Amino acid sequence: EDWIKVYVRAEYGSLMTGKPVYPQFNDRLHVSDKPLKAMRGVAIRLGWDFGLTPACIVTQLTPRGQLRVLREFIAERMGVEQFTRDVVKPQLRALYPEWTLEWDEDQAEWEQITGWGDPAGVAASDTDEKTCFSILRDEGLDITPTRTNAPIARIGAVESFLVRMVDGEPALLLDPSCKTLRKGFNGGYQLRKMQVAG
Repeated sequence: EDWIKVYVRAEYGSLMTGKPVYPQFNDRLHVSDKPLKAMRGVAIRLGWDFGLTPACIVTQLTPRGQLRVLREFIAERMGVEQFTRDVVKPQLRALYPEWTLEWDEDQAEWEQITGWGDPAGVAASDTDEKTCFSILRDEGLDITPTRTNAPIARIGAVESFLVRMVDGEPALLLDPSCKTLRKGFNGGYQLRKMQVAG
Protein backbone atom coordinates (compact mmCIF):
# COMPACT_ATOMS: atom_id res chain seq x y z
CA GLU A 1 0.00 0.00 0.00
CA ASP A 2 2.81 2.45 0.86
CA TRP A 3 4.63 1.68 -2.38
CA ILE A 4 1.44 2.34 -4.40
CA LYS A 5 0.80 5.58 -2.48
CA VAL A 6 4.27 6.95 -3.24
CA TYR A 7 5.07 5.57 -6.71
CA VAL A 8 1.65 5.21 -8.35
CA ARG A 9 -0.56 7.90 -6.80
CA ALA A 10 2.32 10.42 -6.30
CA GLU A 11 1.10 11.13 -2.76
CA TYR A 12 3.11 12.02 0.33
CA GLY A 13 4.55 8.99 2.01
CA SER A 14 7.71 7.00 2.41
CA LEU A 15 8.88 3.44 2.28
CA MET A 16 10.29 2.51 5.65
CA THR A 17 12.87 -0.01 6.68
CA GLY A 18 12.40 0.69 10.40
CA LYS A 19 9.45 1.15 12.72
CA PRO A 20 7.72 4.56 12.44
CA VAL A 21 8.08 6.81 15.49
CA TYR A 22 4.60 8.30 14.98
CA PRO A 23 2.35 5.59 13.50
CA GLN A 24 -0.68 7.64 14.65
CA PHE A 25 -0.01 10.34 12.05
CA ASN A 26 -2.49 10.42 9.18
CA ASP A 27 -1.54 12.74 6.31
CA ARG A 28 -5.14 13.32 5.22
CA LEU A 29 -6.22 14.13 8.78
CA HIS A 30 -3.28 16.01 10.30
CA VAL A 31 -2.40 18.25 7.32
CA SER A 32 -4.78 21.13 6.65
CA ASP A 33 -6.24 21.28 3.16
CA LYS A 34 -5.79 25.08 3.15
CA PRO A 35 -3.11 27.42 4.56
CA LEU A 36 -3.47 28.08 8.29
CA LYS A 37 -3.75 31.71 9.37
CA ALA A 38 -2.49 32.91 12.73
CA MET A 39 -5.33 33.48 15.20
CA ARG A 40 -5.47 36.91 16.82
CA GLY A 41 -5.55 36.76 20.59
CA VAL A 42 -3.45 33.58 20.67
CA ALA A 43 0.26 33.60 21.48
CA ILE A 44 2.81 32.53 18.87
CA ARG A 45 5.38 30.08 20.18
CA LEU A 46 8.52 29.03 18.34
CA GLY A 47 10.16 25.63 18.61
CA TRP A 48 13.91 25.56 17.87
CA ASP A 49 16.46 22.93 16.97
CA PHE A 50 20.11 23.89 16.63
CA GLY A 51 23.28 22.68 14.95
CA LEU A 52 24.43 23.42 11.39
CA THR A 53 20.99 22.43 10.09
CA PRO A 54 18.94 24.74 12.31
CA ALA A 55 15.16 24.57 12.27
CA CYS A 56 12.36 26.63 13.76
CA ILE A 57 8.62 25.96 13.75
CA VAL A 58 5.92 28.57 14.34
CA THR A 59 3.01 27.29 16.43
CA GLN A 60 -0.12 28.38 18.23
CA LEU A 61 -1.96 26.47 20.94
CA THR A 62 -5.61 27.48 20.69
CA PRO A 63 -7.74 28.01 23.80
CA ARG A 64 -9.53 24.71 22.99
CA GLY A 65 -6.20 22.80 22.93
CA GLN A 66 -5.41 22.41 19.24
CA LEU A 67 -1.71 22.73 18.35
CA ARG A 68 -1.45 24.46 14.97
CA VAL A 69 1.93 24.40 13.20
CA LEU A 70 1.80 27.48 10.97
CA ARG A 71 5.25 27.44 9.38
CA GLU A 72 8.63 25.77 9.39
CA PHE A 73 11.97 27.44 8.69
CA ILE A 74 14.97 25.24 7.92
CA ALA A 75 18.50 25.97 6.74
CA GLU A 76 21.53 23.88 5.84
CA ARG A 77 25.13 24.66 6.74
CA MET A 78 24.17 27.83 8.61
CA GLY A 79 24.82 28.88 12.19
CA VAL A 80 21.99 29.88 14.51
CA GLU A 81 22.95 33.59 14.46
CA GLN A 82 22.79 33.89 10.67
CA PHE A 83 19.67 31.69 10.55
CA THR A 84 17.92 33.97 13.06
CA ARG A 85 18.93 37.22 11.34
CA ASP A 86 18.54 36.20 7.71
CA VAL A 87 15.67 33.70 7.80
CA VAL A 88 13.55 33.59 10.95
CA LYS A 89 13.22 37.23 12.02
CA PRO A 90 12.49 38.65 8.53
CA GLN A 91 9.87 35.94 7.93
CA LEU A 92 8.21 36.48 11.31
CA ARG A 93 8.01 40.24 10.73
CA ALA A 94 6.53 39.73 7.27
CA LEU A 95 4.04 36.99 8.17
CA TYR A 96 2.99 38.08 11.68
CA PRO A 97 3.22 41.89 11.95
CA GLU A 98 0.61 42.01 14.75
CA TRP A 99 2.97 40.12 17.07
CA THR A 100 6.26 41.52 18.34
CA LEU A 101 9.60 39.76 18.70
CA GLU A 102 11.08 41.92 21.45
CA TRP A 103 9.74 41.24 24.94
CA ASP A 104 7.84 44.19 26.42
CA GLU A 105 6.22 43.92 29.86
CA ASP A 106 3.55 46.46 28.88
CA GLN A 107 2.23 44.31 26.03
CA ALA A 108 -0.28 41.52 26.35
CA GLU A 109 1.32 38.07 26.49
CA TRP A 110 -0.47 36.90 23.33
CA GLU A 111 1.11 39.73 21.30
CA GLN A 112 4.64 38.54 22.02
CA ILE A 113 6.55 35.83 20.17
CA THR A 114 8.38 33.52 22.57
CA GLY A 115 9.26 29.85 22.56
CA TRP A 116 11.43 26.92 23.51
CA GLY A 117 14.51 25.22 22.15
CA ASP A 118 16.45 21.99 22.30
CA PRO A 119 18.21 21.98 25.71
CA ALA A 120 21.43 20.93 23.94
CA GLY A 121 21.61 24.61 22.92
CA VAL A 122 22.89 25.56 26.39
CA ALA A 123 26.32 24.12 25.51
CA ALA A 124 28.87 26.86 24.90
CA SER A 125 30.74 27.09 21.61
CA ASP A 126 34.41 26.08 21.64
CA THR A 127 35.38 29.31 19.89
CA ASP A 128 33.57 32.14 21.68
CA GLU A 129 31.75 30.51 24.64
CA LYS A 130 28.35 31.69 23.37
CA THR A 131 25.35 29.40 23.64
CA CYS A 132 22.52 29.18 21.11
CA PHE A 133 20.19 30.65 23.73
CA SER A 134 22.48 33.61 24.41
CA ILE A 135 22.64 34.29 20.65
CA LEU A 136 18.84 34.25 20.46
CA ARG A 137 18.66 36.60 23.47
CA ASP A 138 21.13 38.95 21.77
CA GLU A 139 18.76 38.92 18.77
CA GLY A 140 15.89 39.97 21.05
CA LEU A 141 14.10 36.59 21.13
CA ASP A 142 12.73 35.20 24.39
CA ILE A 143 13.53 31.49 23.89
CA THR A 144 14.16 29.12 26.80
CA PRO A 145 15.43 25.52 26.95
CA THR A 146 12.86 22.75 27.29
CA ARG A 147 12.91 20.76 30.54
CA THR A 148 14.20 17.53 29.05
CA ASN A 149 15.71 15.99 25.97
CA ALA A 150 14.58 12.47 26.89
CA PRO A 151 13.19 10.69 23.79
CA ILE A 152 10.26 9.10 25.65
CA ALA A 153 9.05 12.47 26.93
CA ARG A 154 9.52 14.16 23.55
CA ILE A 155 7.73 11.43 21.59
CA GLY A 156 4.96 11.21 24.19
CA ALA A 157 4.32 14.96 23.99
CA VAL A 158 3.74 14.76 20.23
CA GLU A 159 1.69 11.57 20.49
CA SER A 160 -0.65 13.20 23.01
CA PHE A 161 -1.75 15.60 20.24
CA LEU A 162 -1.80 13.01 17.44
CA VAL A 163 -4.32 10.77 19.20
CA ARG A 164 -6.91 13.43 20.15
CA MET A 165 -9.58 15.43 18.37
CA VAL A 166 -10.62 18.99 19.24
CA ASP A 167 -14.01 20.24 18.05
CA GLY A 168 -14.04 17.73 15.19
CA GLU A 169 -10.47 18.52 14.07
CA PRO A 170 -7.19 16.80 14.97
CA ALA A 171 -5.42 18.20 18.04
CA LEU A 172 -2.30 18.57 15.85
CA LEU A 173 -2.76 20.34 12.54
CA LEU A 174 0.05 21.15 10.08
CA ASP A 175 0.02 23.91 7.50
CA PRO A 176 0.51 22.37 4.02
CA SER A 177 3.72 24.43 3.61
CA CYS A 178 5.46 22.36 6.34
CA LYS A 179 6.98 19.89 3.90
CA THR A 180 9.88 18.70 6.07
CA LEU A 181 7.68 18.00 9.09
CA ARG A 182 5.16 16.28 6.86
CA LYS A 183 7.84 14.08 5.34
CA GLY A 184 9.11 13.23 8.81
CA PHE A 185 5.69 12.28 10.12
CA ASN A 186 5.05 10.18 7.00
CA GLY A 187 7.91 7.83 7.82
CA GLY A 188 11.02 10.00 7.87
CA TYR A 189 11.02 9.64 11.67
CA GLN A 190 11.66 5.95 12.15
CA LEU A 191 13.42 3.67 14.58
CA ARG A 192 16.46 2.15 12.97
CA LYS A 193 16.63 -1.61 12.70
CA MET A 194 19.41 -2.91 14.89
CA GLN A 195 21.16 -6.19 14.27
CA VAL A 196 21.43 -7.85 17.67
CA ALA A 197 23.18 -11.15 18.22
CA GLY A 198 20.63 -13.90 18.76
